[in-house]
Amino acid sequence: MERVVDTNMADGALGFSSGLAYSPAWFAHEEEVAALARCAARYGGLYVTHMRDEGVESQAALDEALRIRKAANIPLHISHFKIAARGQWG
Repeated sequence: MERVVDTNMADGALGFSSGLAYSPAWFAHEEEVAALARCAARYGGLYVTHMRDEGVESQAALDEALRIRKAANIPLHISHFKIAARGQWG
């Protein structure tokens, strides 16, 4: 996967995107995603993610996205940033 990201970044891609809320991507480990984000970062790319959770575990999902951003030293964009679990509002 790193070769695929590297090749596409070299060909002009703007960054790397993950859909961690969807199968099969939710099986990806944080370090695996960070490694791919590091590939994009080498080209000045950005990391775009649909976080693993927008409900009860939204804070943990946000923390993960921020850790990946920091590990890869890459700009972060969170797609559809929202908190779906009413108990997390406020």
